[in-house]
Amino acid sequence: VVVDGQAIAFLGHSGFGKSSMAACFLNQGYKLLTDDLLVILHGASGPITWPGPARIKLFPDIARRFLGEPFSGVPMNTGTNKLVLPLGAEQTCGKPVPLKALYVLQSPRDTKRRRQRDIRLDALNQREAFMALVRNTFNYVHTDSDRLQRQFAEASWLASAVPVKGLSHPRVVACLPDVRDAVLADIRSASPEAQCGA
Repeated sequence: VVVDGQAIAFLGHSGFGKSSMAACFLNQGYKLLTDDLLVILHGASGPITWPGPARIKLFPDIARRFLGEPFSGVPMNTGTNKLVLPLGAEQTCGKPVPLKALYVLQSPRDTKRRRQRDIRLDALNQREAFMALVRNTFNYVHTDSDRLQRQFAEASWLASAVPVKGLSHPRVVACLPDVRDAVLADIRSASPEAQCGA
C-alpha cells in the first residue's frame, strides 16, 4: 500500500492476512500498489516498488467490511470463495514509488496458540530480515547458481536498505483497524506497540 507517497509492504505466506490488511488501508483512503507480488528495483536513492494489476483478492466478508457494498468480483478458483475484485483508479497507485518499510506477518497459528491480545512490531536484525526476504521471495527454488547468487545479493541489499519488522496481532478482523493505525504510527516514528481496542 502507499502511504505519504511511499510503499509499505506486508510479507507472509498465503492466509497470513496480507490482502485483508491492504483492504483495511483502502478503507481509509490509502491506495493499493499491488496484491500478491511486489517488484522491487534499485533506484537512485534506494529501493523502488512497481505497481501491479488494479485488483485485490478478498473473501466476501472482508470485502464487505472494508470496501462496502456493492462490490463485484469473480471467483479466484474452485478451491476457495475468495474473489478477484477490480479496483478503480482512485483506489490504486499506477506509478513506481520508493519503498519505506517491510512488515513480516506472523503465522496465524502462532498468534492463536499464544492467544495474543496485543499488537507487536519488532525490528528484525539484518540476518533475520535477510531470512524473511528469502523465505518470501517468489519462485525461490533455483537450480541455476548465478540466479541464486543474484537472489541472495538482492535480499542482502534490501535487508540493509529499508527497515524490516515483524508484525503480530490478534487474529480478529475487528482488530485490523488498530493494526493499521499501529503500522501508520510506526512508519511515522511513533510508539511501536499498541493495545487492540475492544
